[in-house]
Amino acid sequence: MPQAATVKPVIRIATEADLNHALVSARTSRVQRLGEVLIHRGALTREGLEEALEALKHRPTMHLGDWLVEHKAISPQQLEEALCAQLGIPQVNLGGFVPPVEVAGLIPYEMALRLNVLPLSRRHSTLVVACAKPTDQELLSILRFYTGLSIEPVLASPHQISIAINHAYRIEEDPAENPEQPIQLKSQTSRDEGRRESPELENQASSPPVVRLVNTLLMEAINRGASDIHFLPRRENLLVRFRLDGALQTIRSIEKSKLPAVVARIKILGRMNIAEKRLPQDGHARVVMGKQEVDLRISVMPAFNGESVVVRLLNKNMGLKPLDQLGFSKQDERTVRGLIARAQGMILVTGPTGSGKTTTLYSLLQEVKKADPHIITVEDPVEYDMDGIDQIQVHSGIGYTFGRALRNILRHDPDVVMIGEMRDLETAESGVKAALTGHLVFTTLHTNDAPSAVTRLVDMGVAPYLVSSTVMGVLAQRLVRILCSHCKQEHQPDPLIRETMGVDQKETFWNSRGCDHCDQTGYVGRTMAYELIVIDREMSNQISHGITTEELRQLAVDKGMRTLTRHALEMARAGVTSLEEAFRVRLEDFGTSVENGNDH
Repeated sequence: MPQAATVKPVIRIATEADLNHALVSARTSRVQRLGEVLIHRGALTREGLEEALEALKHRPTMHLGDWLVEHKAISPQQLEEALCAQLGIPQVNLGGFVPPVEVAGLIPYEMALRLNVLPLSRRHSTLVVACAKPTDQELLSILRFYTGLSIEPVLASPHQISIAINHAYRIEEDPAENPEQPIQLKSQTSRDEGRRESPELENQASSPPVVRLVNTLLMEAINRGASDIHFLPRRENLLVRFRLDGALQTIRSIEKSKLPAVVARIKILGRMNIAEKRLPQDGHARVVMGKQEVDLRISVMPAFNGESVVVRLLNKNMGLKPLDQLGFSKQDERTVRGLIARAQGMILVTGPTGSGKTTTLYSLLQEVKKADPHIITVEDPVEYDMDGIDQIQVHSGIGYTFGRALRNILRHDPDVVMIGEMRDLETAESGVKAALTGHLVFTTLHTNDAPSAVTRLVDMGVAPYLVSSTVMGVLAQRLVRILCSHCKQEHQPDPLIRETMGVDQKETFWNSRGCDHCDQTGYVGRTMAYELIVIDREMSNQISHGITTEELRQLAVDKGMRTLTRHALEMARAGVTSLEEAFRVRLEDFGTSVENGNDH
């Protein structure tokens, strides 16, 4: 009889004794059969295991774990955890554990950061190392070759390892004079103004500890998929916060005395004037980390406690998604593909700042680009550098506005035009003209819902008959956070939220308590809640005769439009997100009777 597999808890280590206990405990609970581990961990059912074993009879060279991951029966992370349990490798919570300096020194900082590993303890000729993938034999071979020691791995979350590396190597106080730069500037040119006036500040900003601190924060933000980094001066310290999945999380606190040097370093990256501290400044840079190129949009604002900095990270690898990964239903995806296949007309994407409009527009462009048309975009700023597309940056300071750029590009024979935002009548009229003269136009508006976008164009001064003749469809969207599948549990939402959303008090919903997989947030990633209006002949006639927003909304619902609030509620009912998230993104300007229909 094989030994029964038990689910060992994640052991929090604070001392070397805790680490030794975790290693001994894992060895004594080691089991032989991977399938049994997966069943006891709740990752796989008995029926699922039998089905996999039956299928493997026809593929004798394939491993069970690989088959299960290939057929999406388990996730790669679940396989990694199960293999560790099978092999007697403990799973640990690093917490505030800091290895001795002589142990951390066995693997250089740059190497630890690149491989995402941390040496924890040395016993004679064996080095205990925290890894995110401790079953990776190539990784273990590299560590054995470099250190000359036997490697005993333990499993820890990538995020915890990253934080522990920064603590272990004391990045803020590293006295190295020429640190290797895992992050490099794409262009090292920078403005000279202000730097000659502040040589002392420039020297502080260029010192190895400050350079390494800023680089480390950039690397950590990129690795964790953050969209923004906030450097917020407070009375006693400097807070560093990342925006992850739309929510701000405090990452660390830095001594207030380092604020001027850190801000100056960021200004140098953004080619700004480091001597100017009284006025807001904007800058941009492009950095390279490994094979990734990430654009930085930097905003510096003077505040009471010092200069506040926000860095927007535009990572093409993270930000650009195929159309089928945006969150559309199959039916709506077919509808959108039909709209963008037309030769002319206008598609509007609406929503507030941070609702994913730009991501949607670029996904549409990527899809249209497959037919190899001539595509020109007019943006402020250009968010992502896309090969094969002519992207134009407007400069309002010299009079090169959206409207002027559009007038010029229509003589440049485009097939598809993307307008970053319709801000005024001049831009709107130029976009409408482009759509009327045989161009496919994508653009955004800042309205709350889809019907309002149509009436907003009329309010801006565009004639209703022009709107009805050019607008083919309107997509309104919000981003909702996705519940972490590893710690999802049944949940009783606040009765007031239930009442507001119009759901029964006995209906089941979910939330996530937080775990290492989701950095204790309960959420992993975001998806889109949306409503889509396709303008048909009847709607077009109504728009040309002056339909109101409420009348257009009701007409769209009568024709089968699923409202944004209803879509968010459906995702909450399906356990994709929480009812609280659906409540957060709901549209309040029309009743829940319309939202819920007759579902319950």
